[in-house]
Amino acid sequence: MDFKDYFDHPLGVELGGRAAALLEGFDQQRYSASLPADLGPLEMKARVKAMANALWEGLGLEFVSAAQVLVRMLDPIPGTRFGRMTGFPVWVIADIFETRGLEHFDAAMQAIRKVTQHFTGEFAIRPYLDAYPEPTLQVLAGWASDDSNDVRRLVSEGTRPRLPWATRVPSLLVDPAPVLALLELLRSDRSEYVRRSVANNLNDISKDHPGAVLDVLERWQVEARGPHTDWIIRHSLRTLARRGDSRALELLGYSMAAPVQIKHFQVGPSQIKSGERISLDCDIQIDSTCEHGLMIDYAILAPGARGQINRRVFKWSKRQKLVKGTVKLQRDHSIESSSLRSYYPGAHEVHLIINGQVVAQGSFELGV
Repeated sequence: MDFKDYFDHPLGVELGGRAAALLEGFDQQRYSASLPADLGPLEMKARVKAMANALWEGLGLEFVSAAQVLVRMLDPIPGTRFGRMTGFPVWVIADIFETRGLEHFDAAMQAIRKVTQHFTGEFAIRPYLDAYPEPTLQVLAGWASDDSNDVRRLVSEGTRPRLPWATRVPSLLVDPAPVLALLELLRSDRSEYVRRSVANNLNDISKDHPGAVLDVLERWQVEARGPHTDWIIRHSLRTLARRGDSRALELLGYSMAAPVQIKHFQVGPSQIKSGERISLDCDIQIDSTCEHGLMIDYAILAPGARGQINRRVFKWSKRQKLVKGTVKLQRDHSIESSSLRSYYPGAHEVHLIINGQVVAQGSFELGV
C-alpha cells in the first residue's frame, strides 16, 4: 500500500464525523467544501495538508479550543462507531498542531505530547524547536522521564538533525550540544524503541559532527558498558564505519593494530563485458589469537558518466575474535548496470579494505 493512500475520501468522512460528534458547531458544509473533491493527483504530504486545512476550517475555533477537540478525536468517542485513532491518519491532526499552534506554546506542547502517543509528534515539534529552542528543549528534557515510551522516543526522534520527511531545524545541524544533552538522559532507556531512536539521532549527528559523537560514545563505553550501550554504539556508527573512520572502528572492536598479513589478493578475469562477473580471492594470515576483530570490505572504483571516478564500498566478511591461522575468502561480484548503479566501460580498480584501511588492490577492464 502506498503511504499516500492512507489519506483518502473515507478518512475525510471519518475525520468530519469525529469532529461533528464532539463539536456541535462543527461546520460540515465548510469542511466538505474545503476538502479537495479529488485527492488522487496529490502526493502524501499534500494530502495531509489539504485534509488538515479542511478540518481546521470546519472547526472554526481559535487554536486552544480547537486543540481540545482534536485531542479528544484521538480517543474512542462514546456512543459512536469511532474507536481509538492510531497510525498514519493521525498525521492530519498532528499537522494542525505543527502549523497552527506557534502562538500558543503551552497548549501546543500538551497537544503534541498527546498526539505522539497515537502516531508521532516528531514532525509537529520541529517548528517549535526552530522558533522557541530553549523552551522547547526544556519541555523535551522533562519528557525524557515520561512514563510513555512514545513520549520519551519523541525527545530523541523529534530532535534528529536529519529526520526523514521533516523540515530542517538549522540550529540542530550547527550545534549538536543541546541534542546530545537530551540523549544523555535516554542512553540507558528501558525501551529498545527509544534506544533505537537515540542511535539513529547519533548517526545523523555523526554526518556533520563526527568528533562530537565519537567523544560521547567513547565516554559511554567506559561509563556504562553493557549490551544496551554496545548496541547503541554499533548502530550509531553505521555511517562512520562505512567511511572507514579509525576511531569508529576502534570503538567497534576493529583495531588498526590487528595482527594480520595479506598473503594473496586476486581479481579476475582481467577483462570482462557488462553483465559478467569478477571473482575476488583473498588469503589473510592471522599471526596470533587475540580479541581484535576484522571488518573485511572491498571497494570498486569505477568511471562515471561524466569522467569522474565513483567509489562504492561493499561488505564482505566480519570476524569478531581472531584465531591464529589463515582466513580464505572468495566472492563473485556481478558487473551489471541496474536502477541502483551504472557501470561504464574502462579501467576499474578493486581495493581490499580491512578495518577501514586499504591493504591490497587489483583491477579489471570493462569492455563495451
